[in-house]
Amino acid sequence: MVKARKNDPLSAILQESTDLIGTTLEQLEWAESEIDAASIRHPAQSDLLYHGFRLLNPTHRLMATEFVGRSHNRELLDRLATGMDTRPGTAAEICCALCEASLVAPLSSTAAGLYFRMWESAFPDIPGSSQSGV
Repeated sequence: MVKARKNDPLSAILQESTDLIGTTLEQLEWAESEIDAASIRHPAQSDLLYHGFRLLNPTHRLMATEFVGRSHNRELLDRLATGMDTRPGTAAEICCALCEASLVAPLSSTAAGLYFRMWESAFPDIPGSSQSGV
């Protein structure tokens, strides 16, 4: 294998494309895994869940992080299985939006409270939530 030159634009494009494809394939695997798990939680709806794959689109760049993407998919699949509306934002999407907002300006206490509640809902096992003891 030939090592790419540092300033070679073609190598940079190739590397970026390879990284993007790898991330996309990982996200597809997470979606399939979450469909399998949802089918176990909702066995009577397994066919519906299988066909719900098209709902599982990442809507934010932070969903390339596994725990964020999986939480988004899990919430959508549970809504689908229980007949709830899948159009409103998921807790993970709200966390992503509040994260972006916090980088632009400080969050108000109300927005920070919403962020904490959505984090707890989306990521109960991730540090920062009250159940983790943090």
